Amino acid sequence: MIYYMGVLMNKNIEKIRIGIAHEVSKKLLMGVNVSFNEIEKSIRDVVLLRVEGFIYGEKKEVKIIKYPSNWVQSLKERFFTKYLKNISPVKYTIHEVSFNILYPDAIDDKKLGNPIFKQEVETYYE
Repeated sequence: MIYYMGVLMNKNIEKIRIGIAHEVSKKLLMGVNVSFNEIEKSIRDVVLLRVEGFIYGEKKEVKIIKYPSNWVQSLKERFFTKYLKNISPVKYTIHEVSFNILYPDAIDDKKLGNPIFKQEVETYYE
């Protein structure tokens, strides 16, 4: 149980994995003690630097937004009979939107600090 501004909050706090990846030119890393294997030297002129860690946060449920891909698909959905929809199915665009509430100042899962919100959207077509 967590108290926030005198109010008892029931939150499911967990560690959420976050990461950053960035490509850096090998020319910028010449003075740095970094080793490359021979395959990497010959294939790419950049190095991918990746940093991963954990941050306390709360995952919210995923919202799914689904709608016909274009106006033709919308007409098919609205006016075609079941038989015609079986012959020519309606194509949809689907967005999965997930929200995370992150607590970057958290020391542990009891002392959280100020929250920030992170939104992730994944789009695919059916």
